[in-house]
Amino acid sequence: MIEFFLDTSFLIPFFGMEINIREIEIDFERILTIKDCKFGFSDVSLIEIRYLIERSIRKGAPEELRGEYSNGLIALIQNDQFQNFTITDVDIVELEMEFLTNYKFKDYLDRMIMKKLIRKKTNRKSS
Repeated sequence: MIEFFLDTSFLIPFFGMEINIREIEIDFERILTIKDCKFGFSDVSLIEIRYLIERSIRKGAPEELRGEYSNGLIALIQNDQFQNFTITDVDIVELEMEFLTNYKFKDYLDRMIMKKLIRKKTNRKSS
């Protein structure tokens, strides 16, 4: 089984928005056909996407984009290949602060996601 944890940037296309990162040219539809693949995503990414949609609408994007949030959320939740991970607990916050202090990684949401992944991987090895 291949597992991926999708950062917010990789989830954005599911919500009717485009990602503006030239280095990322991924054929999501092809990846979704891989049978032995699981995708994790963060509840924090969902909040971030909702914020990005609202910001885009304030800057002139069509109001219909709000409906895309519901459609994307339903698509993710109903697809067995996707799993939502909660990343906001006390242990993760402490680890996240350590990551900021030791590695100077400034993006708060990404620090939270990375620490959840590190803890998940550590827990899997110790089981």
